Amino acid sequence: MSLTFAYLADRPEAVPQIARWWFDEWGYLRPGDTVEQLISRVHGLLNRDRLPIQIVAVLDNALAGVAVLKLHEMFDRYPDKKFWMGDVFVAPEYRGRGIGSALATKIVDIAKLQGIKEIHLQTKDLTGGLYAKLGWERIEQVRYKDYEGLVMVKQLECQSE
Repeated sequence: MSLTFAYLADRPEAVPQIARWWFDEWGYLRPGDTVEQLISRVHGLLNRDRLPIQIVAVLDNALAGVAVLKLHEMFDRYPDKKFWMGDVFVAPEYRGRGIGSALATKIVDIAKLQGIKEIHLQTKDLTGGLYAKLGWERIEQVRYKDYEGLVMVKQLECQSE
């Protein structure tokens, strides 16, 4: 198994697949949205050095997953929490191989390089799942956009320049 990572900005041909994954998983949270609109939005946000930064996991040359380091998720509820990891998705055929954990670790590494001291996430897994195993701490369980979720935080020791 050869797992590598790339900026989505360097793999723009992957945008339609990633948009499809995100739409199929979370599209119901944006009624009226289309896959085409999501593809267009993602193409407009391809970055390497400023947020949002999307990272793709590539396993043996196949697109296997994606995660994003971004600003202000759940802003209406947590305006003081600036940095978030989100949109973590592993293709069903690649689940159970540690790719989600690897993506989360990669996002944390990028956040450290950006000088970020604290990063948040939300998950529908009210136990914290793999994030709890990776050292993320529970903040609170919340009802948000018609679902129960868990908000978590990870304190980071930033790497010096």
